[in-house]
Amino acid sequence: MDIFVGSLVFFTICLLSSIKTASLISSSSAFSIKIILIAFTAFWECSNAAIIFGGRTLQNNYGIASYSTAFLAGSCPAQIKFIQEQNNQYIADGKKKWIERSFHMLCYLLAFLAFSSIFHLFSDRIEAWPILEAEGIVIYLSCMVHIWNIPPHLYQLLMNLRNDPDTNSRIQVIYPYGSIYFSTSSREFWRKWGRPASSLIRHMFYYPLGGSRRPWLSIPIMFLLNASGHYDISMALVGDRAEIGWNIVFGVLGLVATMEVLCDSYFITTSNSADANDGSEERASAMPKWWYGIRFIMATASFRFAAYTLVHKCLHLSLSDILVWK
Repeated sequence: MDIFVGSLVFFTICLLSSIKTASLISSSSAFSIKIILIAFTAFWECSNAAIIFGGRTLQNNYGIASYSTAFLAGSCPAQIKFIQEQNNQYIADGKKKWIERSFHMLCYLLAFLAFSSIFHLFSDRIEAWPILEAEGIVIYLSCMVHIWNIPPHLYQLLMNLRNDPDTNSRIQVIYPYGSIYFSTSSREFWRKWGRPASSLIRHMFYYPLGGSRRPWLSIPIMFLLNASGHYDISMALVGDRAEIGWNIVFGVLGLVATMEVLCDSYFITTSNSADANDGSEERASAMPKWWYGIRFIMATASFRFAAYTLVHKCLHLSLSDILVWK
């Protein structure tokens, strides 16, 4: 089983990497189209590689326990779970969710087209104010990333048609992106951003370094290594490794993520200790309301700073340059 999955994963990685290197980087003059194609293959590679680095634990959690499930997991352009105890109602609910998500994605795609036109018309005025441009970049990217959800969404449709009520499992696709614009904290953002890549990075660096037991070590190193993995992306796209730019982007994001986890742990631990001293049987885990506000401000500011820095310092572009239609 493990040998089969490993062979399938690395065969897929080699195949997709070759295609990406040979054609996708030079297949389009539109920068956004180029990014979409490159990122799609990268997510497919990460989805497969995460199965290996996650080991038997991740495979069991995802229900990958046979040759057929391993093949389906490797062929899907996103991560998938095999859910047990299927019935007719479960299938009906899955189809209903697919229709709801289709409407959700359609709204984002229409917003993507609308904002592309608006930003094109007013790009000079928007770019005159860095704060407005940063907000525009975040809005544009928040809509654009849902394009990467389309192939997994179509795969989910095929799996819904394939599901048989006489069997005891159903396939659930884990979409690469959620609604990142409405994230209220760093942790929520990373739960919605690039899920295949995030899963791979966590299993490669975060968990081996101690995970939540040593966030002061695991999170900074994970973000630093993540930054170094993006040097070649900007090199392939714009001919510059932009190491300083990438380090600033992931340094700020990593700092905010580390502060959030450490403070969350502090408030939860303090609250639980107070309850224990009072003899309460319940261990409270609620944090102060004012901390939720600070988390939101830190996350919102860091995302916009990182997005602006990424576009200007890493890719040497501006908002008008990343628009699909000009």
